[in-house]
Amino acid sequence: MKKIILSVVLSISYFFSLSVNASQVNICLLTGTLLADPQIAIMSFSPSDDNGKTLPEREYNNVELKVLVTATNITEMRADSLCALPNNQPYKITVSLRDEYSLNDAKKGEQIKLLHIYKNYPNGEDEDYILQN
Repeated sequence: MKKIILSVVLSISYFFSLSVNASQVNICLLTGTLLADPQIAIMSFSPSDDNGKTLPEREYNNVELKVLVTATNITEMRADSLCALPNNQPYKITVSLRDEYSLNDAKKGEQIKLLHIYKNYPNGEDEDYILQN
């Protein structure tokens, strides 16, 4: 009987711990060099409202960057920060940014800074990059 009660208590404790698991956020400032000129795609679309009426056309640009990350600075972290350079070595990333018109004239070899925001939730994860001036 004691084993059954212990099993029930442990099961309840386990499921409770899963449900109260808070999200973890790591924020890092990445410094890197563009490995290629930014690839810019201009896109437009005509959205419609809930009634099916076509709204005015909208346009945005999507900028794809290939970056060699050479330095990281921790701006906000938890104990399991993902901000460090792996084995203290530079690494390559490909990032897509939306509506970053300031990169239209950027060229291969230029230094850029990106804020990397990594969120880990109980049901998944999300990451985002924001260009820093």
